Amino acid sequence: MGSELTLKKTALWTAGAVAVVLLVTLILPRLMMPGTTYKSFEGHPFPDISVVDAQQNNVALRDLFRSEGPQKTILALWATWCEPCLKELPVLARLQGKFLEKGYRLVLINYDGGVPDKTIPEVSAWLLAQKLDLHTFYDFQSSLLDGLGITSLPFAMRVGETGNVEWMKEGLLDWEKFELP
Repeated sequence: MGSELTLKKTALWTAGAVAVVLLVTLILPRLMMPGTTYKSFEGHPFPDISVVDAQQNNVALRDLFRSEGPQKTILALWATWCEPCLKELPVLARLQGKFLEKGYRLVLINYDGGVPDKTIPEVSAWLLAQKLDLHTFYDFQSSLLDGLGITSLPFAMRVGETGNVEWMKEGLLDWEKFELP
């Protein structure tokens, strides 16, 4: 009877260990893969979400997309603590003119968090120190991240002239090779 109980306990521990190994090796990596964590809004209208500009004014992104007439928009989400973002920003700054030539507006949204009175000047000073001529908005409420289920940065999306999300990309993009129609 004692050996039967020991066998049952050993079998349970083995089954548990196998379950943990499967979880760690097969399931968790799939959840962590870029492109699998956010809710896809591709083909749908951009959600009604507001951000804050450098003067701490609320700006509805939908209105921003429509200002100056219908225009395609590249939306790039970033933070100074995000190492891949820091690699991407100089490239985006360099390609702004190319985006404009192709009819795209570049909109950056920062996720450094904190208090607007402190974060906005700090991020502005950081951009200036990096010699990056980029205008950024701030999402202190994480409305866009929460609304789209975005869990990692950098994150980019294209919003078309009609206001619909055309594509969403999670992770570092090679913007130099990325083709914009």
